[in-house]
Amino acid sequence: MLKLGDGAIQAIAQLPHVGTALSGVLKVLLPLKYHPHVLDAWVTQHLATATTKFTSPTNKTVSERAIHVPLPVQFNEHAETEFGPQTLRPYFQKSRFCLLLTGEGGAGKTSLACQIARWGLERKLAKYAILPILIEQELGESDNLLAVIQGYLETLVAAEGPLDKTLVEALLRKRRLLVIVDHLSEMAGTTRGKIRPADPNFPIHALIVTSRLPEEQLSKDVVLEPMRVEGNRLSEFINAYLTAKGKRHLFEDEDYFEVCRRLSRMVGQRTITVLLARLYTDQTIEQQEGAGGTLPDSIPELMLSYLNQLNRTIEPANQRDRLQVQQDAQVIAWKCLERTYRPIPVERAGAIAALVAQGMQPDEANQRLKYLEERLRLLQTLEPGTRLRIMLDPLAEYLAANWLVHWFQAPSLQTAPDFLVEYLQGLIESQANWADPQEMWRLFFDSIDQKLGQNETSEAIQGFLLAVCDCHRLTQKAAGNPDDDEVSKTLTRKAGLDPEDLRQAQEKRRIRLLISELSAPELKFRIRAAEDLAQLGASARMAAPNLIGMLENRNQTLEARQVAAQTLGKLGIGANNLLTVLTDPTDELAVRRSAAAALGWMKAGKAELLQILNDQEQPLPIRQGAARALSLIGGPSGNPVPMLIVTLQAGQVNTQVKSILVSKERLTDDLTLDLVAIPAGEFLMGSPAEEEGRDWYKYSFPELEGVDVEAQHRVTVPAFAMSQFPITQAQWRFVAGLPPIERDLEPDPASFKGDDRPVEVVSWREAMEFCARLSQYTGNTYRLPSEAEWEYACRGGTTTPFHFGETLLTDLANYNGTYTYGDGIQGEYRQRTTEVGSFGVVNAFGLSDMHGNVWEWCLDIWHPSYEGAPTDGSA
Repeated sequence: MLKLGDGAIQAIAQLPHVGTALSGVLKVLLPLKYHPHVLDAWVTQHLATATTKFTSPTNKTVSERAIHVPLPVQFNEHAETEFGPQTLRPYFQKSRFCLLLTGEGGAGKTSLACQIARWGLERKLAKYAILPILIEQELGESDNLLAVIQGYLETLVAAEGPLDKTLVEALLRKRRLLVIVDHLSEMAGTTRGKIRPADPNFPIHALIVTSRLPEEQLSKDVVLEPMRVEGNRLSEFINAYLTAKGKRHLFEDEDYFEVCRRLSRMVGQRTITVLLARLYTDQTIEQQEGAGGTLPDSIPELMLSYLNQLNRTIEPANQRDRLQVQQDAQVIAWKCLERTYRPIPVERAGAIAALVAQGMQPDEANQRLKYLEERLRLLQTLEPGTRLRIMLDPLAEYLAANWLVHWFQAPSLQTAPDFLVEYLQGLIESQANWADPQEMWRLFFDSIDQKLGQNETSEAIQGFLLAVCDCHRLTQKAAGNPDDDEVSKTLTRKAGLDPEDLRQAQEKRRIRLLISELSAPELKFRIRAAEDLAQLGASARMAAPNLIGMLENRNQTLEARQVAAQTLGKLGIGANNLLTVLTDPTDELAVRRSAAAALGWMKAGKAELLQILNDQEQPLPIRQGAARALSLIGGPSGNPVPMLIVTLQAGQVNTQVKSILVSKERLTDDLTLDLVAIPAGEFLMGSPAEEEGRDWYKYSFPELEGVDVEAQHRVTVPAFAMSQFPITQAQWRFVAGLPPIERDLEPDPASFKGDDRPVEVVSWREAMEFCARLSQYTGNTYRLPSEAEWEYACRGGTTTPFHFGETLLTDLANYNGTYTYGDGIQGEYRQRTTEVGSFGVVNAFGLSDMHGNVWEWCLDIWHPSYEGAPTDGSA
C-alpha cells in the first residue's frame, strides 16, 4: 500500500463511490485514504523529479541562489547566530504555521526561502520530505488559490494528468507541501487578500512569505530577518562564498583581502547586504578568470557593472552595445518604480512606450525588451503575459535612481517624470531656457511626501531613496562638489533615517571593520587600518586595546608597531603604554622613537621627553624622537622650545640642545604657522671652486659651460622671520580657502597626501598667491625669501655644503639615499615626502627640513650667475 502510484491514490480517493459489491473488502482501506504514510509514499515517488525541476537552471529564482552562505538572522526579534534546519524543525510539527521572511531588498530573503525549501526536500525539516511550491506571480480576482497550487504541483512532479483536488488538500494539510509566496509586499491587493493564514479555511498549513514590510495583517509564528554582513564578517562571507563556488583557489591571500577591502571601501561605512557582497564577489571571480576591466568603486557602478557582466555572456554576434543595454534597463526600471517608488510589475505596453519615448521605433523597442528578458534574463514576464518586472529589486532601485539623477542633469519634457511635467511646461510657456535643479529636487521631495501619504511607508521606499542618494553623491563627487549636501541629507531623512544618527552608526561600523583588519595577516591591511583609524578622531578611541596590543606585541613587524604608536598619538590615547615603550632600553629603537613622537601628538610626557633629549647617553634616534615630540608639544607664542642640532664631522656625530624662540601665527584654533627669527648678519654666498657637485648646471644648461654659476660673494642680510618648517598641506588648504587675490588655488594639489606632509606640485605664481592671501588674512607681510635669505637661513652660520657638515645621512633628511655625497654612506630611499619636522633635528636658527624632502621656491627670478646680483640680501 505504501508503493502506490497516482492511479492507485486516486482509486483510494474514490472509495466512497465504488458501490456495495466491493464495499465489504474495500472499506477496510478507507482509513488509509491520505494517511501520512500514503502521502509520504507519494512524495517519495515524485521526490527526484521535483528536486530536479525545482533546482533546474530554467528555474532562475532558485538556480541563481544555489549557493547558501550561513549568516545570522533575527529570529522573532532575537539574534540567532547558528540558524539552520534545526531551528525550524519544531514548527513543522505544528498543525499549521506561517513564517515571514522580512527585510530590505537584497537582504537575502528569497535566497533563504529557497534554502529552507531545499532543506525540506532533503528531509532536514522533518522526518519526511516536503515539496516546495514557489508562487511569484500575481493572482487574479478569479484565481482560486488551491487550484493555483495544484497547477504548480502538477508542473513540479511532471504529472501525466490532473491531480486529485483532495490529494492536494491532504498534502497541504499534512504539511507535505511548503508554499512560498515571494515578494508579497510588491504584489497587488488582490493577491495579498488571498493570503490569509489566520482564516480557518485557509488551505496552506506550511507557509513562507517574503516581504519588505512587517505584514502586520498576517498571523505568523516566526519572523525571520536576515542580518546584514557586518564588517567583521565580510571576509568570512566572501571566503565561504568563494569556497562554495569552487573559486577560492583563484585568489592568493593578498588578492583575497584586497577584494574584501575594496568592497568595504565601495559601500562606505554601511553594513553590506548579501546581494551586494555576492554581486561584487562574482565580478572579482570573472576578473580573476581573465575577463579584464576594472572593478566598480560604488554601488551604482556595481549595478551597471553587473549589467555589463550579463551582457558579456552573450555570443559576440548577438551581443548588444553595453551602453544601450544600460540605458534600456534604466528606462524600464524607472517605469517599474515611478508609480510607488518601490519595485512593482509594469505593463509590457508601458515599458515599450517608455523605450519608444527615447527615440526608437516600436519594433525596435520590442526587440530590446526581449533581449533584456530572454537573453539577459533581467526581466520576468508575469501571467497572463501582459506585465513584467525586474528580477532583482535592489537592481531595479539603483537603475531607476541612476536614470532619475542623470535625467536631472539633462531634463527633457518628452521623458519627464510625472511630478515635473507641469513645471517644465511652465518653463516652455515662459520661454525660460534653464531648469532650476533645486526646484526640481524640491518637487521630487514633494512627490515622496505624496507617496508616503498614499499608504506607502518609508521602509517600503527606503531602498529607492537611498539609491537616489548614492547616485546623487556619485555625480557630486565627479563634479568635485561636496557629496553630503542638503539633497543627500533630505533623501536620508525621507527614507526614515536621521542623517546624523546614520552617520554615527556608519562610523561605528567602519571603526569595527578597521579594528578587525588590525588582525589581518597581510601587513599592508594592518597598516592601512591603523592609518584610517588615526583620521577618525575621538570616535576611534574604542580601538585603543587593539592598537596598544599591536604596539606592545614584539612579534609584529617594526612598521606595524610604529604605525600603531602614531595612531595612538593622533587619537590621544595610551600615554602610559607609550611611555613604557619609550623608556624600555630593550625595545627596538624605531618603535621607541615612534612612541616619543606619539607622545608629542597628544602633548604628554613632557618631563620624560626633556630628560631623554638632554641625556647624551641615549641613542640619537631616541633623542630625535624626543625633540620631535617637544616641538609638537610646543608652548605659547614667543616662548623657547628645546631643539636638537646635529653636526657631522670626521665621521663623528655631534649634538647640541638649544632652546629657540618660536612665534606662532594663528590660522585656526588647531592650526598655526610657526616662525623662527633669523638674525641679521653677513655671509659668503655661493660655494668654493673645489666643492663637489657645484658644476652640475652645464649638464642641464649647456650655455653655462665655463660659467662660475656659484661664484662666492659676500652678502649682508637684514633680520627677518621664516617658517620653521616647509608649508604643510593643512596650511595650504586653509589659505587656499581664503578669498583670492590674483588667481585661484587648488586646495589639495599634493601627490603624497597628509595634513603634516609638505605641500608640493605648486607653481611659483601659486606660492606668491599663497603669501598674498596670508598677508591679507593676518595683517602681517608675508613673502617668499630671496635666494640670499634662503641660503643664509639654511646655512645657519655654517660654511660647509650642508648645515650638518660635509655630508648628509638619510637618518637626518629625506633624499635619495642610493646616492652619496662626500664621504657619506648609502641609506634609505623613501620615494615619498615625510611629515615636516619628523627627523627631530634643526639648524642653528631652528629651521627644519632645509635639506631634502621638497624643493622650495625663492622670490628671485632665474638668472644664470651671480654677476650683478644684489649684496644686501634682496631678490
